[in-house]
Amino acid sequence: MAPAARDVEKLQGPASETGAETFAVDASDPSAVAKLFLDTERLLAEPDVVIYNASSRVSGKPTDLDSDAIAQTYIDVLSQPRSAWSFDVDLRPWTEPF
Repeated sequence: MAPAARDVEKLQGPASETGAETFAVDASDPSAVAKLFLDTERLLAEPDVVIYNASSRVSGKPTDLDSDAIAQTYIDVLSQPRSAWSFDVDLRPWTEPF
């Protein structure tokens, strides 16, 4: 696991629990993202899975999301027809202002 963020201090807790190597990156800068992939491959290995979760935050708690609804969303993605599919899921609480 190789979590990355602009501020890697935010990653220290989870990284220390999992033994993950952290990386600093500004996801809005394409050259920084390219460097992140090169650094990750050089220091660890080529990633098998990449989860892109860059976002801005709104007030609220993770517990505002229904765990059954989250699970159902992932089941729906995994069981979708191969002829027309999506590889992207963006889970948001229904109370989020758009």
